[in-house]
Amino acid sequence: MRIGELAAASGLTTKTIHFYEQTGLMPGPPPHPERLPRLPRAGESPARLHPRRPGGRPQPRRNPVRPRPA
Repeated sequence: MRIGELAAASGLTTKTIHFYEQTGLMPGPPPHPERLPRLPRAGESPARLHPRRPGGRPQPRRNPVRPRPA
């Protein structure tokens, strides 16, 4: 059931249902298997799951923080 369907059936708004989930008054939806992070298989390097530049260093930031002019 989607949150809009639940809201219509219960007479609440989707915002109220989200609030109830965040405060712990209502359980959230179960995790969807396609949205869970994939764990490395036996013998597979975890680095393969996170693309990096050659040399093993992470990609540089696209918008580096620059100091403000004085």
